[in-house]
Amino acid sequence: MTTLSILSVTIFNSFTYISLQTTLVLNSTIMASTAPVIMIGFSWLMFRTKISKLQLIGIILSLLGALAIILKGNLNNLYTLNFTIGDIWMFAAVISWCLYSVLLKKMDTSIPQLASLEVMIIIGLFFIIPFYLFESFNGTFLLSSTYDFFIIIYVAIFASIAAYFAWNKGVYLIGPNRAGLFLHFIPVFAAIWAITFLNESFAIFHIVGVFFIITGIILSNIRFKNEQNSQN
Repeated sequence: MTTLSILSVTIFNSFTYISLQTTLVLNSTIMASTAPVIMIGFSWLMFRTKISKLQLIGIILSLLGALAIILKGNLNNLYTLNFTIGDIWMFAAVISWCLYSVLLKKMDTSIPQLASLEVMIIIGLFFIIPFYLFESFNGTFLLSSTYDFFIIIYVAIFASIAAYFAWNKGVYLIGPNRAGLFLHFIPVFAAIWAITFLNESFAIFHIVGVFFIITGIILSNIRFKNEQNSQN
């Protein structure tokens, strides 16, 4: 439980926010899109979990779909990326999250998930306090506007508690390999919010990206359904 807490609450969150101070959201999203592949690697190394050809094809398709949305359907956007130290922080955060997701398999399932999440948050906060104090004494930590206050409330409730609970439940039900593919929906929802709130234009690459992602997820689930049928 301590290991899971450090990997998720302490390392992943801290590294993600540190990375976004010096890198672009585009770069960070591309780094995050590698998570499903890394999860499969960790699953194989620790539990010798195998994947089928259809699952591999599904991973590739969903990754292509995510990249289509992230790069806005233009490969030139990939060539013009400027990589910074923030990208290294983000990649380290992704590795930490993937390791956390795979190790969830070893957590005692008899413990209620809400209770286990509470414990992980408390332990994670304990390890993050020294870094919080360091930043507090070396810069400002007071909110400068009401807007900042609402952002922190959103992050605390939805991007932290609700998201962690849903993710842990999903990994428990379908495993890290299959759950990892759903991370490719992040750029999809980011595009939806950008179109809705930031007046970004809807384009063909959005449709192409969503199609590839959904197709990839469906393919990755075919083996699971066939296994269930054979067991029945």
